[in-house]
Amino acid sequence: MAEYTGRGFDINSEQMPDYIPLFLEFLSEQEEAYVCEWLGDVSHILTILSERLLDRQCDYQILFESLIEISGATVEREKIAEAVKKEQPDDTIEAIDKAWEDKEIRFDDPIEADCQSSCGGGYASSVIPETPVSWNNAPIKPAT
Repeated sequence: MAEYTGRGFDINSEQMPDYIPLFLEFLSEQEEAYVCEWLGDVSHILTILSERLLDRQCDYQILFESLIEISGATVEREKIAEAVKKEQPDDTIEAIDKAWEDKEIRFDDPIEADCQSSCGGGYASSVIPETPVSWNNAPIKPAT
């Protein structure tokens, strides 16, 4: 987050800094060398996502391939593809049900003092109904 803010990119949303659209919007305002460096740093993740989409015969795979190509990074595609093929499918009904399964309710658990769903505040009152990103006038640092 400090890297984003230091380059004039203020995030006014609940999105994490690794949310791909947010990450790409940030990079769209940076110098080419900096963009290539950052895309290169995450090229292994982009390759995993690309391989998963390739296995599912999804056309969006080309987007991740394009980002890898822009980065200029060399990735160990064969190793990553092999690892992806060994993964258990996570798009089955059973896997989705397990991921979204509710936690068992226990009445003997201690009550959390800072409950986010309480009526006096919490998440709903902290959501800002504005543009999720705004640029400040911080000086742009040269790529290193």
